[in-house]
Amino acid sequence: MKDIYRINWETNPTCNEDCTFCFATFNLPRETGAVGEGTENFRSPLNTLEAKMLIDSAHEIGAKEFLFGGGDPFIRKDMPDLIGYADELGLKTIVDTNCLILATREGLLEAVAPHIGRIGIPFDGSDPKTNDYMRSKQGAYRKQLKVLRASESYDYEVKVNTIVTKQNAKSIPDIARLLADSKVDRWSLDQFIPQGRGETNARKYSIDDSDYFAVVEAAKEVAAQVGATFEISGGDIETKTGTVLMFSPQGVAYIPDCSDKLYIGSIRYMTLRKILQAATHFDAGKHMRRYVE
Repeated sequence: MKDIYRINWETNPTCNEDCTFCFATFNLPRETGAVGEGTENFRSPLNTLEAKMLIDSAHEIGAKEFLFGGGDPFIRKDMPDLIGYADELGLKTIVDTNCLILATREGLLEAVAPHIGRIGIPFDGSDPKTNDYMRSKQGAYRKQLKVLRASESYDYEVKVNTIVTKQNAKSIPDIARLLADSKVDRWSLDQFIPQGRGETNARKYSIDDSDYFAVVEAAKEVAAQVGATFEISGGDIETKTGTVLMFSPQGVAYIPDCSDKLYIGSIRYMTLRKILQAATHFDAGKHMRRYVE
């Protein structure tokens, strides 16, 4: 069986933001070719028990991390329970959130913080105007910043996620100034991938490899100037291709591959071991180098 370090699950078929560069699956395409397609519950989101089954499966095959992705995982009412469940199994829980609910629901961050290994917070601009334009949500920057500041009180790691596009490229290096005095362990600068909603907006957001790498170098220079201590990581499309095993909100496994998504099968009808065996486009060695080395 292929070694796997992290399982990624997109938790919701809907989102409370409307980022037009987003790669998330949300609703499945009409035809996927995945095992289980055509069955009655193939297109319904995983319920709590099924989500725990996916978490159990990740633990059983030796995965070390489980990522709860969004948009916003906290749209699901059972998310605190699922985060706690993964933590109890010994998985490092990673929560990527747009912060809209986490910043406003009283006591939520305090409740889940002890069970989170790392939180991912998006910043797609160095100022409210650029960030909120990118995320199509007025007030998003303020809520992201609120969670970032609140995170200083907790033990989990903080990773800031930025999608590098043609639209926000000039603003990105100055994000380093924003993050320099905050509790940030890593800043991930990822090249825009034309998938999901982003596929229909590729002309607007696509950035050449050379321009992408120039933005990363400029960000590193500014970070050094302001004395930032966080690691800067990320990757272009080629670096990331074949390295991630994703599950849609409905529990359908797929491999992101450049501008395509290669669907394998539903966790309702295939074991995780069989999914990995069938994942011919999943590069286990590349995956382990990305997440472990």
